[in-house]
Amino acid sequence: MEILPIPKPLPSVPLYNDINKNNIIELQLIINYIIDSSSLIALDTEFTGLGRISDGIRAQNLEDRYKALKNVVSNYALVAFGLSLFQKSPKSKEEPNCIQFQNHSFNFLMLSQQDYMQSSKSMKFLIENGFDFNTQALKGIPYFPGENKRKNDNNPLTQYNNVMRRIFNRILKRARKVPVVVHNGLMDLMFLYQSFFAPLPDKLDVFLADLSKMFPSGIYDTKYIADYVIRESSSFLSYLFRKEERMQLYNKNIKNSQYIKCLIKKRINFIEELKKEKIPMKRPLDTGKIYCEQYAAHGFCIFGKECTKTHNLDVILDEQMKEKLKPSKRKRRKDRKKMRLEMEAEESNQSKEKEITSTTTNSDSLIHNDNDNNNDSNNNNNNNNEESENSTSKINETNKNIKENNNENSESTNEKSVNEKENTNDNSNNSNDKIINKKLDNEVKKNEIENESNEEKPKVLESLIIYEDQKMLDKATELEKDTPETLSNDSTSLNTNQVFVKNFKTYHSAYFDAFMTGYIFCCQCIECEEEILNSDHVNKLYVIGKSLPLLIRSSPFTKNSEHCLKILETF
Repeated sequence: MEILPIPKPLPSVPLYNDINKNNIIELQLIINYIIDSSSLIALDTEFTGLGRISDGIRAQNLEDRYKALKNVVSNYALVAFGLSLFQKSPKSKEEPNCIQFQNHSFNFLMLSQQDYMQSSKSMKFLIENGFDFNTQALKGIPYFPGENKRKNDNNPLTQYNNVMRRIFNRILKRARKVPVVVHNGLMDLMFLYQSFFAPLPDKLDVFLADLSKMFPSGIYDTKYIADYVIRESSSFLSYLFRKEERMQLYNKNIKNSQYIKCLIKKRINFIEELKKEKIPMKRPLDTGKIYCEQYAAHGFCIFGKECTKTHNLDVILDEQMKEKLKPSKRKRRKDRKKMRLEMEAEESNQSKEKEITSTTTNSDSLIHNDNDNNNDSNNNNNNNNEESENSTSKINETNKNIKENNNENSESTNEKSVNEKENTNDNSNNSNDKIINKKLDNEVKKNEIENESNEEKPKVLESLIIYEDQKMLDKATELEKDTPETLSNDSTSLNTNQVFVKNFKTYHSAYFDAFMTGYIFCCQCIECEEEILNSDHVNKLYVIGKSLPLLIRSSPFTKNSEHCLKILETF
């Protein structure tokens, strides 16, 4: 039988979803949905230190080793959590030998809220592999390891902690139906237990019993399978991944054996939008002021740069000066009453002055008429005394009538002034009401326009229907055609060629390690002559320096921890 040469696909790194504190709250429902639809869960972690050998992390007695590792987990911190979810696709008639999986990878950037140690070697290792501690400090997801004592705390950081724990609990729920895969994962499982579940038990037997209850469908360790089942010459992660990439292309070209095809799904589109847009955080007791009252009072704000209020000291001082100059409500009421009384007094004085001027003008006109009548009587030489007496009596009567008319006119003017005042007040009130109504109408129109604009440009969240990124795949095919090392044109069958790195041999990341772990396990399941799933190889963890694996099972003489039972009862 002629053996075909093994093709060499271009080394590549899959796309992943970067999860940080800016987008985890909005993406938790999508992540939960993808977890619920997964057929295989692969886990990996990055932490700040491994401990020293002198502390007993390589002790021959497993109980002593567990105690030393427990101290390492409690003193150091988890900085990244890689989650790779594989969903098995139905077989196609065109490719009957193809076993296809769809993959979603997530990299959770974590930031512990407790003081922790950091190893210089681990820092150097993480930095060399692209880990950025500055972005971790700014965008890391805050979490509180150990017991979840801050579940109902008002601290805004507890919201992120609760969301992260809910996601981990969702993984545990799904783990009742599908297997979980790790690579040399004892430390990974210990860090995950301490960070998102509960404080680590004091005894190894209790910890193993809790793991068996947390993952009833089983935990598979690809390093144990490579060393003790398949008997690989080397079992480190990148070696196994690269070998399996080449072997799957070899199996496809033969066309007689099964092969794995992994379809990498594109990133969730609105992650990039959420990075640009700052989501306003909820503030307790917002009084509507421009500046941050907490910062103005104490010089410190728990929201930091993400606070929606200004921390500018000049603005704070200006606003405080304005507040001091503003009179209180009681003073405003008194001032309003004074203003009203003064206005009424001025209006009454003006009306009295008008009355006085009107009476003086009327009296002057009467006196002028009297003088004219007297001149006429003198010109007639006083012919009739009786007529003069009658005229004087008439004049007196007319004067009385004039006085009565003047009084009536003054009363009518007072009534008119009162009516004018009432009309002016009514008109002023009506004008104020009209102004207020106009403002309200304008605000309503603005809100309607904003709602219409929001409805016109909805944010389409591509959460459940995710398509492959064809642009990156086209780049992969072009680069593969240009490389002389590729010996087969069918090398694009593995759609893992999405992101390219120069130092593939040394590339290391939580999400990529998780993806490689899951991919290797899928390949191991079809390559191994023995059945790996639902076999005796489940719940066996690789232990450094030991010829036998660590068995994850509960003993009839050990009980589960109280924290584990309480949390699992909620499921």
